[in-house]
Amino acid sequence: MNNDAEIYQIGNTWQKKVYRHMAAFLDLKGIVNYGITRDGNYYKHLLTGEDAQHNFITPVIFQLTKDRFKHHKAGDIKRALTNTAASQPFCFNLFVYLNGKISLAK
Repeated sequence: MNNDAEIYQIGNTWQKKVYRHMAAFLDLKGIVNYGITRDGNYYKHLLTGEDAQHNFITPVIFQLTKDRFKHHKAGDIKRALTNTAASQPFCFNLFVYLNGKISLAK
C-alpha cells in the first residue's frame, strides 16, 4: 500500500477537480496501490500496471488498447494505461468502443 500517495495539486481548477474525482473513483474501486511518477511521487489518480484494466470501460477495450500499441505508434502506453486523468485513455475508451459499434459512430 502506498500510504504516502496524495492527490495531485497542480493545474487549473478543472484539472484539480479531475484529479480529486479520479482519486475518489479509484478509492471506490478499492485501489490501494498507486502509480509512481518519474520523480518518485505517488499520486492517487495513477494506477499501477497491475491495475491498468481499471482505466478502461471493458476488458475488451483494455486489450484492444494494448494491441494498438503493439502494432502502431499510439502515444505513451504507460500514460494511457495508468493515468486516469489523461486524455488518451478517454479517447481509447470512446473510439475503440465506437469502432466496434459503427452504427453509433455515424
